Amino acid sequence: MLKPTSSYDSNKVYTIAITNHQKAELLQSEIDLTRPLAPDEIAGQTLATLISTGTELNSAYLTESSFPKQVGYAAVFRLDQVGAEVSGLKVGDIVFASGSHSSYQRQSAKNVVLLPAGLSAELAVFARIMGVSMTTLTTTSARPPAKVLVSGLGLVGHLAAKNFLAAGYQVYACDPVEARRQIAMTEGLDNILTQVPVESDELYGQFPLAIECSGHEQALLDAALAIRKGGEVVCIATPWRKFTDLSLHALHNAIFFNYAHIRSGWEWELPHHPQDFKHNSLFENYAGALRWLQEGRVSVSNIYTKYHPADAQNAYQDLLHKRNNRLAVVFDWTDIASEGKLVNPQTKVESQTDRSDLQQNLLYIQTSNTALTSNIHGMSMLIAGKIVEPELPFIYQTPLEAIQDGWRIIQFPNTSLMMDESRTYGLGCEFILEKYGVSL
Repeated sequence: MLKPTSSYDSNKVYTIAITNHQKAELLQSEIDLTRPLAPDEIAGQTLATLISTGTELNSAYLTESSFPKQVGYAAVFRLDQVGAEVSGLKVGDIVFASGSHSSYQRQSAKNVVLLPAGLSAELAVFARIMGVSMTTLTTTSARPPAKVLVSGLGLVGHLAAKNFLAAGYQVYACDPVEARRQIAMTEGLDNILTQVPVESDELYGQFPLAIECSGHEQALLDAALAIRKGGEVVCIATPWRKFTDLSLHALHNAIFFNYAHIRSGWEWELPHHPQDFKHNSLFENYAGALRWLQEGRVSVSNIYTKYHPADAQNAYQDLLHKRNNRLAVVFDWTDIASEGKLVNPQTKVESQTDRSDLQQNLLYIQTSNTALTSNIHGMSMLIAGKIVEPELPFIYQTPLEAIQDGWRIIQFPNTSLMMDESRTYGLGCEFILEKYGVSL
């Protein structure tokens, strides 16, 4: 049972729940913390959880009945209790689990993975979404250095592109949404396209594997046309709704004449744990994802925003309306875990580190187009609370140079205001970047 609460007690459990259509709340849960652990169980206070954007919006937040719904399946927590028969784990360890948005986690010890040394909780939660495409990495017949096409650059597709790149494939990725393409390029992904290259003489028929991460029928059909004969199209994204009135005949034709193998990429194709005569398992993949995050082979530091659990409603609304120029939301539970209360529950906390004691500085850059390598023709700065108008020549010649100097993009150009990107309107395209601790 869940009930509303306005105060927070370290002896209680708090859970984020969807309580109505487009309504998320932090509620008190009736979980009994005094119930003894089973011999194989572990339990502790949550440090971070990750919103699975597509699943939580479409299967819970946007629904119209059967409330409340408890959500979330990516958590990192600190062990406060360890069952009598548990080996290899101890009180104080930090572990990953497929846990919900709750201040308290209780799991079978076999269903957690110990975090590698030095990996933060807020980065480790991304191992769960990395695991979605790691199932395809396990099951595909395509082998590195083959060309792989990823269609859709939301969180799942973005991490799929990074997973396959880390594994040695040549990755091409496409998305019609410019903000997502810009994030991918800023994050070091090359070969970013606006659409599936069905009309490209260079790329058409060159992909033994296409990974469909958008859930859009047209993208699925285009992928079936773009692969080489006998190639695979793996559907990772859930088809939550119908987007087009495409004829099934078009897909049937592509399957038949292109010898296309179209299949589900549902991650649960793999067993949870290692089995004889099976290649990999879900938890082996989660462990691998955690190592890749710790080693820096896959980077997620700049693709998310942190929120207080009490600010869940704003978090889901910002994701729904794409207000953040980020792909993901992480809930930071450390205030509850350490103090038993929430501090500044309406404050949104930016990713990576707590910067509350540092001065935010802003860099406004105007360019003639949206490319990160385009020349800068206008610049202004807010440094240590003072407006600065840099003199020519500017300290940076392109937005990319500013990024390489430690500035982080917080707003990409709004190209909906531009009818023709080959022409400049007013000051053209404006990037807004931030940096902390800079002085004049």
